[in-house]
Amino acid sequence: MEPPLNVLRSMVRGEIRPGEPLAGHTTLRIGGPADVYVLPAGEEDVAAAVRAARLLGMAVTVLGRGSNVLVPDEGVRGMVLNPVAATTWLRFAGCRVEVGAGYPLPGLVRAAVERGLGGLEDLGGIPGSVGGALCMNAGAGGQTIGEVTVWVDTVGAGGERYRLFPEQLAFGYRYSRLLEGAG
Repeated sequence: MEPPLNVLRSMVRGEIRPGEPLAGHTTLRIGGPADVYVLPAGEEDVAAAVRAARLLGMAVTVLGRGSNVLVPDEGVRGMVLNPVAATTWLRFAGCRVEVGAGYPLPGLVRAAVERGLGGLEDLGGIPGSVGGALCMNAGAGGQTIGEVTVWVDTVGAGGERYRLFPEQLAFGYRYSRLLEGAG
């Protein structure tokens, strides 16, 4: 595994941990090791990690805050990419909010309510990250995150960055195209 690690380290800023046990990265505290666990330093490193994995022929599995996830005892082959540290940010612009995928969903709801913004309140009890919520179109109380999403900036399978709009994401019951790697 040493040559791929050298390539990864040359292309991606952040932490690269071979054989990292995933149990410590899930809320249920179960799961075997990742071949390589990558914690990118910044958003550009998320895209660089995906490009590096493609170059090396490695599968990529994204693991955010680890809620609602079961990892098998045998672990995960290829790269497990955890973008949380690189994507935990929040910005308000009038009555809109831009938020990174790694930001905790309950924290987003609290911050919006503190600013007098409505529309997210029913989602406040859902654990996990905004990115995970978008992937599965998380919902509660008859509301889903897809209903309040204006766009999603994402990284494609080749490491390219682009923007998707709700009609492209095909939000449905506990579904978005992000689950299929659309982005």
